[in-house]
Amino acid sequence: MTNYIIALVLGMFFGFSLNKSGLTKYHKIVNVFRFTDMAVLKFMMTALVVAMSGLYALRGLGLVTFLAHVRQVQVKAKWITLFLVCWVS
Repeated sequence: MTNYIIALVLGMFFGFSLNKSGLTKYHKIVNVFRFTDMAVLKFMMTALVVAMSGLYALRGLGLVTFLAHVRQVQVKAKWITLFLVCWVS
């Protein structure tokens, strides 16, 4: 239960920071698709790098362990993706 609360609080913080920085405005998002304003992409990539670095640091300290069955899920997802790509095209 505490994992859900932590995820909810972090998600709310992330959404609040997106909103406060003005990245939820219509023109900002449209300009990303026009490749004229990359502020939203920079923000998302920074968040991704920070999350990856934090997870690897926590893993190195032994505070987080990654589950072994995640690899099996990734393999299944690759086959499903391959099937969908071949089926759609």
